[in-house]
Amino acid sequence: MVDIANHETGMPHSPGVASEAPVAIRLEFYNLIIPIRVIDRKYPGGWDRCRKDHGLRREASSFGSCCHDGELFRDGAMDPLGFALLLDRWTSLGFKSTRSHRNRKLAADVCLYATFADTPEHPCDWIRIDTENGVAELLPRSRGSCQETYWMTRTEASEKLAAIAKMISLGKADYLEALKADYVNLRREDFLWHFLLQSFATMGRSSGWHGLIGNKANYDRVTFEALDRLTPDAREATLKSVCREAKVRMPDRKAAFLLGCFERINMLGGPLAARDKLLALPGRDAKIRFLKQFPGIGPKYARNIMMDVYHEDFRDSIAVDARIKSILSALGLSLGSYTEEEDFFLGVARSAGLNGWELDRLMYHFKDEFEAAIQDWSQPLPADV
Repeated sequence: MVDIANHETGMPHSPGVASEAPVAIRLEFYNLIIPIRVIDRKYPGGWDRCRKDHGLRREASSFGSCCHDGELFRDGAMDPLGFALLLDRWTSLGFKSTRSHRNRKLAADVCLYATFADTPEHPCDWIRIDTENGVAELLPRSRGSCQETYWMTRTEASEKLAAIAKMISLGKADYLEALKADYVNLRREDFLWHFLLQSFATMGRSSGWHGLIGNKANYDRVTFEALDRLTPDAREATLKSVCREAKVRMPDRKAAFLLGCFERINMLGGPLAARDKLLALPGRDAKIRFLKQFPGIGPKYARNIMMDVYHEDFRDSIAVDARIKSILSALGLSLGSYTEEEDFFLGVARSAGLNGWELDRLMYHFKDEFEAAIQDWSQPLPADV
């Protein structure tokens, strides 16, 4: 018996399986082993979908190269090439094969083990392998261990993040109220153009705001009125020049987007008419569709433009960007579509007693506090959270 992590044996509960005692999985040739708890969190459709995709029953069972014991899932191959292709397929779904801990590379979501070897390809602190009998079983997780995030289900991650969000929000009420006061910007006749400028200034790098919006000399050159006075060639040259001087990311591409947005606003009858058409649309989805017609505006900024002014249709929205995705990564989560990511965070917001807008702004402006709290799993939360 090879005890990879030197822990006592035992089996925590896994999704969809009621079992009093562990049943080890069999090992043959090249083995790819994943805890079912991790599959339930990362596999599209969770463990139930994975089980059906691989022809497995809910109880411990096997089919072809796959088997599970209620705690671990095993897939495998007969040769190195087939094994490499198998690993590629699982990593393409968001499963991580390794992680770093104290300058060592360890198994993360996936344990890779060849039966002719004494140990897994990378040290794995959550599995026990019996080389004599060719079986493996799950080790109990240790509270507060470096592996803890990999053992959480999506529900557990949501609950933990909600508790952290509630704790962080307690000292940020005044900050959020100050942001909500930007609602008055809806009255601006150039509301849409101004927030398109702001979107492209911060897209990919938030510091671009200071060079384009915060710099009055640059901003005054690209107001709608200033650009409207120029010839088409001069307008394009001005947008490129200002974006470069403002040091926004990918300045020429942003300038092209802004030029397209300028032309679309003109087609709609000018800044005031475009604003009124947007605000007259019923509900959130219609406004998102309208904004996504502007060059360079996708689902994130279609939400964020309206969230920046605390519009009532967007108070239960999440503008998922790189900063917010980093919180998902810190949780060890890999979700599929934008909608799935937004739905996850909206569930967190509800559990924390916040609306989506409040959670979004907290995560964006206080990302480091969220990530520090996520990493410090052993830190007890206040009793009233």
